[in-house]
Amino acid sequence: MALDDISFKESPCCKSIHSFIIRTSRISVSGTIVQLGSETTGLNNVCACPKRLTGNHSNNIVEPIGCYKDKSARAIPVLLYNFRGAIDWYHMDNTINDCAKKAQEIGFKLFGVQYYGECWSGSADDVAQYDRYGSAPPKNCWNGVGKLWTNYVYKIV
Repeated sequence: MALDDISFKESPCCKSIHSFIIRTSRISVSGTIVQLGSETTGLNNVCACPKRLTGNHSNNIVEPIGCYKDKSARAIPVLLYNFRGAIDWYHMDNTINDCAKKAQEIGFKLFGVQYYGECWSGSADDVAQYDRYGSAPPKNCWNGVGKLWTNYVYKIV
């Protein structure tokens, strides 16, 4: 790849995450040259802008924080509910919204979805170290939920 210029800028939705712009004249992939326009853009993360909740809590917004590792000494300590038996694999937003509703009913402001359908949360003090085991690679999260031993963390704003 012949790069003429790479620039990064902060995402307006996730301040620690950056989008990128690559300006290049051509890319050679397995001997084939692909001509590009003057720039290619993308994101180097799995973060997205805040989303409105649906249903009874439609006035609230959840803001994705990101994908974080977990261990047996839980980073987010309270299992609020396990939705794994009722996952709609085509609409994972339903699981995220249901988890957000459970967290909000108790007054929690932060929650994580782990193993596709486990809803984890806790008091502000409990969840202050949601990132204590570090960020997880994007492959450890899928469609806004964490896989095994990974939380996709959200904040209710």
